[in-house]
Amino acid sequence: MWHNISNFALNNPSVAIFLTLGLGYFVGRFHIKSFKLGATVGVLLVGLVIGQLGKFQIAPVVKNLFFDLFIFTIGYEVGPAFINSFKKKGLKFIIQSVVFTVIAFAVAMGLFKVFHVQFGEAGGIIAGALTQSACIGTANSAIEALHISQAAKTVAMSQVAIAYALTYVFGTVGVLIFLKNIAPAILRVNLREATKKYIEENHISNGDQGVKISANIRVRAFKLNKGCEFIGNTLTDFDKNNQGLIIEEVVRDGKMLAATTTTLQENDTILVVGDIKHFAELADKDPKMSELDANNFHLNLKKATVLLTKAYSYWCFRANLK
Repeated sequence: MWHNISNFALNNPSVAIFLTLGLGYFVGRFHIKSFKLGATVGVLLVGLVIGQLGKFQIAPVVKNLFFDLFIFTIGYEVGPAFINSFKKKGLKFIIQSVVFTVIAFAVAMGLFKVFHVQFGEAGGIIAGALTQSACIGTANSAIEALHISQAAKTVAMSQVAIAYALTYVFGTVGVLIFLKNIAPAILRVNLREATKKYIEENHISNGDQGVKISANIRVRAFKLNKGCEFIGNTLTDFDKNNQGLIIEEVVRDGKMLAATTTTLQENDTILVVGDIKHFAELADKDPKMSELDANNFHLNLKKATVLLTKAYSYWCFRANLK
């Protein structure tokens, strides 16, 4: 029976691919306390096991297609937030990226030289240990450009994939262990006490001034300059024409107006709440708005305490108006 399954999978690579995806997502759901493998690690581990059934012949175009889709979806998901953050802290991100790249490359090359790691394994180790999947494509392109036999190239590319799958787990778990145990010991910080202190100082229930909203929801303030297309619109018009964004407050001549009955006028300041990815679309739609610091305005937000119970698996909300 096992022999028949093996032959069927070898003769139908598409079955092996989707079987790996399905079982990988299933395995990724298992967790030990707060640690969870996740879909990526689950698929990698299952792929390694199924790969032992035999020598699968996957067409290069299929490899490139799936890898490109993987990179595309990552960029599509985090792109808007990245661009928005890059506008505010672009120089800082550039410096951090350069420093991290130089240190990671120097450490990796030093260890590769000491332990005589082959170039295929080296590419996979860098990609997995740093959880930088894009390195796989770079490594494979570099291997293709080498003046070696096609058989040697195939072996090297296989080493890239295997090393990546094995080290990706540590690249994920190792960071958690370092941040939770090693880094606090080096810095001589009691992580539990420091976290408790930070929560007490910054918790939203303490009535602190300014705008603080978690996750991808943000509050931004915009001044409507002359010629802005939103001038003359009601707040309902704005909400309908800008999906995912809502005007919570309107400031005119230094005074808060009743948002439900307001028609926007020139020089009004609007406090907009919404998902961070929609603000980029708003800025592109009308450049005749100037952004202000939202922390200079007091916004009445509804606060909710969310409780997830294990026994009944339901959400219990307790909300009060600030």
